[in-house]
Amino acid sequence: MELRTETVLASLEMSEVGSDGGSSEGNEDYESLPAHASLGTHMTAGAVAGVLEHTVMYPVDSVKSKHGCELLI
Repeated sequence: MELRTETVLASLEMSEVGSDGGSSEGNEDYESLPAHASLGTHMTAGAVAGVLEHTVMYPVDSVKSKHGCELLI
């Protein structure tokens, strides 16, 4: 077994899989809302994302902070 020391570069492409099983090429971001979504829909999506983030991360951050304070005592 021989070890190679050359640098290997690989190109990764993300492709979307269409409903028919084939890949579809497009510029649409998978996290974006449809083009016909209104401003209110975008604002609601952002608000829900923010509430969910705080709901999940607040308890984690509280435990982390309490643990950090206990280490200082």
